[in-house]
Amino acid sequence: MMRRGRLEILFDILEAIETESNPTNIMFKTRICWNILKEKLDFIVKAELAEPKLLGGGGGGKSIS
Repeated sequence: MMRRGRLEILFDILEAIETESNPTNIMFKTRICWNILKEKLDFIVKAELAEPKLLGGGGGGKSIS
């Protein structure tokens, strides 16, 4: 199995964000660990590719902000 590059990981996360808002579900769907996901989500929010309120905005889940 080949390792994914940064761009592929970001694409996978952005794709998962379209259907999932819970960071845990995004983590499972993209198959990356929490530390990497947190780092990439912070980058995505700073680049204004997604709003922090869209991520983790569901009942009782952790928010990334």
